[in-house]
Amino acid sequence: MRLVFSVVHRAQDSSAESRWFGLDALRALAVLMVVVYHLNLAGIFNGGFLGVDLFFVISGFLITALLLAEQQQTGRIALVPFFVRRFHRLFPPFAAMVVVCTWLTPRLAPEAYARLIADLPFTFYLSNWWQIYSQQSYFEGIQNPRIFQHLWSLAIEEQYYLVWPVVLMGVLRIGSRKTAGWACLALASLSTLLMAYWYAFVIDGADPSRVYFGSDTHVMGLFMGAGLACFWNPKTDTGPSLSVCRNAPLRTGLIVLTLGAVLWMGWQWHDQIPFVYLGGFTLFSGCCAVLIVLVTDPAPMDRFSAPVWVPARALLRWMGTRSYSLYLWHWPVFIWIHPQDASDLSVVVQRLLVTGFAAEVSYRFIELQWKQAAVSGGKARRSVAMALVFVLSAGHALYTYVPVPAPIPVAGADQGGMGAVSEESAEVAKDGTGALEESYLRFDTNGQRTLVLGDSVMLGARGALLRSFPNMYVDAAVGRQASQGFAVLQDFFEKHKTPDFVVVHLGTNGYIYEKHFRQILEFLRNSTRIVVVNNFADRRWTAQNNELIQRVIVDFDNVHLVDWNAIGQENPEYFVADGVHLSGKGMRRFVNAIGEALNLSGAPLAEIKKKSKVPSSAVSLPESNEAVTSAAPTVPCAPSDAGCSSPPEPVAAPPSSPAAERD
Repeated sequence: MRLVFSVVHRAQDSSAESRWFGLDALRALAVLMVVVYHLNLAGIFNGGFLGVDLFFVISGFLITALLLAEQQQTGRIALVPFFVRRFHRLFPPFAAMVVVCTWLTPRLAPEAYARLIADLPFTFYLSNWWQIYSQQSYFEGIQNPRIFQHLWSLAIEEQYYLVWPVVLMGVLRIGSRKTAGWACLALASLSTLLMAYWYAFVIDGADPSRVYFGSDTHVMGLFMGAGLACFWNPKTDTGPSLSVCRNAPLRTGLIVLTLGAVLWMGWQWHDQIPFVYLGGFTLFSGCCAVLIVLVTDPAPMDRFSAPVWVPARALLRWMGTRSYSLYLWHWPVFIWIHPQDASDLSVVVQRLLVTGFAAEVSYRFIELQWKQAAVSGGKARRSVAMALVFVLSAGHALYTYVPVPAPIPVAGADQGGMGAVSEESAEVAKDGTGALEESYLRFDTNGQRTLVLGDSVMLGARGALLRSFPNMYVDAAVGRQASQGFAVLQDFFEKHKTPDFVVVHLGTNGYIYEKHFRQILEFLRNSTRIVVVNNFADRRWTAQNNELIQRVIVDFDNVHLVDWNAIGQENPEYFVADGVHLSGKGMRRFVNAIGEALNLSGAPLAEIKKKSKVPSSAVSLPESNEAVTSAAPTVPCAPSDAGCSSPPEPVAAPPSSPAAERD
């Protein structure tokens, strides 16, 4: 137990070394929370995004403390040298990361390259505002990758570095250090109120990324750290904080309580909890400020000398000193290395090892060398140049030797494809005469039209759906978010007749927000029957999505649920290796469950074909084959149409069947 308590304790070294170790330990905690959150492991650090706010508090505290120390020693704050120091600290590792990402992404994650080019001009100082303007979502997961998305927090810090020193100078001219502290608390409160207002009255149940990315709504941590620096100086203050910290048992207890609160919030909170945006970020930042006091106060504390503490201390210092590089590199690496298999242990290990290697190279050969170059000149600059060559060479090795799996064609994608879905899933769609087809049911829709809206799970099942349901239109796309569903529906209804049945399966790739989900169901009120298929996936958002679906559909009389999560829990053989997409058995059960929820009668497809020779892919043509943009491919078409990827059998229907009529 004492080892746990000692994670943020200082040894009886020099007070300066101890204080920096305390901050390194907090940096290590911050980057650990963010990295584990982005690993997307269900149930582990669901609120790991709060690690960024711990970074904010540390940065606000350190930068303001340095500025105040300079003002106290020299009587002024030299802005230009401050900006130059920040540039030397932040830009070289950042630039190396951008260069390597721009070079490697076309090879390792080609689906992310177009977005990389679009985001590139705004990466350094404007990334967060660009992501707001382009309506990007922080919470949609890694299935819709943007290589530079994680730079939003660096943009907020860089904007803070540009503005805050000037504001602080102005405040100190008319008031004292404590006046500046009260100003910081006022600004933190204003940011808290703005976030709460936007979330409650503007966002109103939709994706909260706007308030998360905003420099107006998400700077409470920076200003709480700055306020701490204004009110408390660990070198000179001898007030209550020092008295508390000199009492070792009391200090230990406070560290345990505060650190426990920080870890609990990071573990339990998630982005769909309203309180997170209604003061939660500020509460978390306040706990982080208390931790900074406890781990940087100069009062001595006994060293825990057990052998196991030495490597733990070394690991914390390693992570803390390299936290900037770890943050820069982890997200691109996670996108490059098998994002579709995120929960696989071997993939997790690969990602962490490559991230650690990249961070070590960046820290040792770029961060340290550039810092030396700012002082010593030519020799260090040559070291920086050599480091850049080394980084690019390592990148070339990845480019050359890391295998990139070829996309597996999925029935339902236009020529050019929408990306890879499991090979087992694709096989069912390609099966024209095999045994699997004999186990499918053909459902009698009595001429009624069915629209299917979904993501890659539904896209993989498209071929099987078209064999089992006449008059069906499948609109599915890899990586589709629930927030995109309403726009897709609007586009379809503008161009085609209103379907009688609608099947919706969204949420595999990220959180479903109540506002978006209700919008979809309200729009479909006039449909005869709506079937919602809930989620089965080892993702942190699955439980919240399914709870929301269950809670909302009770308000709609024409909505019926396929509890795919319950079915999947009892039948792991229904899924391929990624635990999300469907195996042959799973696809058969998936299709039949939809038919049952639509309250349709069905007969074995093979028997129907023998008796009536009805082609298994009889579908009606919509009024236009341009119902959906390239982001969500149009799937009903005749085999002769350009870009058609329907099953190989001719599109037809019995002469007397209304399924043969064009809409």
